[in-house]
Amino acid sequence: MSHHLKIRIMTWNPLLLLRNLFNRRYKPYFRHAKKLFVFDMFLILVIAFFAITSLLWFFYVPQPIQDVEIHITAEQKDTTTPLKSGEELTFYIYIKNKATKNIIASPLLQFIPPKGFRTTKLETPTFISEDTKKIQLQDIPPKQEQLIVVKGFFVGSVHKEQIAHATLQFKMEKSIFPIYKADSIRITPESSALETQVNLEKNLIRGTHSPLSVTLRNTSESDMENISLDLSAYKNILKNIQTNVGSIGKEFIWDIDTLAAGQNIQLTAELDNSNISEDTLSFSITPVIHFQNENFLQDTEEQERAIITPNIFGFSTWSNLFGSPGKEISLSIKLENQGNVSISDMDIELLLPENIVNTQKFRTRYNTSQEDGLQVIHLNKDLAPGEILTLDPLDIPIVSKPSGGTQLNIKPVLRLRAKIEGVSQAYTKNISIQPLPISSALTLEPSIQYYTEGLDQIGRGPLPLKKGMPTKFWVLLNIGNTANELSNLKLQGSLGSSVEFTKNTSVSNGPNLSLSNKDFSWIFSQLPPYDYTRIGFEVEVVPQKDNQLPEILKNMNITAEDTYTHEMLNVSFEKFGTKIFDYNKNTQQYLQ
Repeated sequence: MSHHLKIRIMTWNPLLLLRNLFNRRYKPYFRHAKKLFVFDMFLILVIAFFAITSLLWFFYVPQPIQDVEIHITAEQKDTTTPLKSGEELTFYIYIKNKATKNIIASPLLQFIPPKGFRTTKLETPTFISEDTKKIQLQDIPPKQEQLIVVKGFFVGSVHKEQIAHATLQFKMEKSIFPIYKADSIRITPESSALETQVNLEKNLIRGTHSPLSVTLRNTSESDMENISLDLSAYKNILKNIQTNVGSIGKEFIWDIDTLAAGQNIQLTAELDNSNISEDTLSFSITPVIHFQNENFLQDTEEQERAIITPNIFGFSTWSNLFGSPGKEISLSIKLENQGNVSISDMDIELLLPENIVNTQKFRTRYNTSQEDGLQVIHLNKDLAPGEILTLDPLDIPIVSKPSGGTQLNIKPVLRLRAKIEGVSQAYTKNISIQPLPISSALTLEPSIQYYTEGLDQIGRGPLPLKKGMPTKFWVLLNIGNTANELSNLKLQGSLGSSVEFTKNTSVSNGPNLSLSNKDFSWIFSQLPPYDYTRIGFEVEVVPQKDNQLPEILKNMNITAEDTYTHEMLNVSFEKFGTKIFDYNKNTQQYLQ
């Protein structure tokens, strides 16, 4: 490389130039130069240290920070109870100057309250405000103190810690830079002034609806705003929700704008226990207060309920094939507890049709009470799971003339009512009863007439009766039917010893009456429901004594078959005809 080229390269590159100079002048003396460099640097550091120390010593003013004390306490109005969310809360900030000479100058206090605290009043020795960010205080002389009181409304999540912090900025005598002293306090609400009460049955019956009520009460002296209660976890079992304050949205959240001090509000609903598959229900709700863009959880109300399955199997049987008018039918009832819970104070409720049953006679016999038209028989018995109870048969009297249609059946509504521990509503179970057909009522009403009810004379001969003198009367036989069609009607009877036929007869419906000596008979193929026929014949009576009517008819009876129940009906009279109305005198007195 040429000399000129080297000069040009070193000109372009200063590092090469310096290197060249170093190699020529200092390299032979490098070790000595290194020692001188280290010594020079150490000397410079020592001189700088003493210079800075002198300056700090010159400007330093002792700051007795230990002579300044700041302390925070907090309390609610009721100091006997643990801290509550939703109550008024007061902070007391004590600033004390323990120095003997120095003054706390230009004290500036900054108070940072816990989340959920709304300042309503700030009290210092010189002014009252609502701003706690920067509080300018008076100078505090030696051995003096100041008290700053911060009042407000506090909402916090129960059992969740919050921190309040106070920082004091101040100067002491001859100080250049401000001094800081701080203190803090931990705030943990143990309960809430927003009380939640849940009223729920002690036991829930599967397959039924149970009443539920939720009550929110503001126990503080301040209004609460923006409260919500989330019920969405139970949206599948809550039915018929109603509230007296606030609203329930599609998300099943109860929103309350304002809850005044001391106010109670209520939500009522029904729990559909048929949608609960488990054997227990855990019902847990937590009200939330929304405050200062924060959600504060209040006391949780939690209750657990057992889901019980009462199951009473009832079986009823009739001891009769049919019911006969004027007679009694017997109903047998057997109860078996096939559930998992005992029942007590059992009652039997019967709805008996009054057109078929003589309910007054039934009430008297069994001393029943009447509730909503039901005949209630108090058994006063308990039935444990697995037990079987057979009740004494119930004898049910049938009225003499059932009514209300054709081909009647008796099918009482039978229901068991009982109590279950922990359930306010009565447990009820319907017991099926097979319908029992009721036979028709065949009636035979005989009468002896000299005058009709319209005072028309149809008899002949002396009246009052005269001994040995014949008097003619008409014997009228009214044959009636009720609910069912009757077939094969047969009527027969005889006259008394002092009575003879006159051969005069009359039949309103059916064949003629057959007369033979002192006997009479009549046969009819069928009589429709609620139909009747009247048979009449004239007889001649020769009394043995004055004014004494002898026996007119004897051994009279009528039979028929009920085409619905196939019961053979029979009505009989052994004797008839010892009384007669004296219509002529219209006194409605009987002639003997």
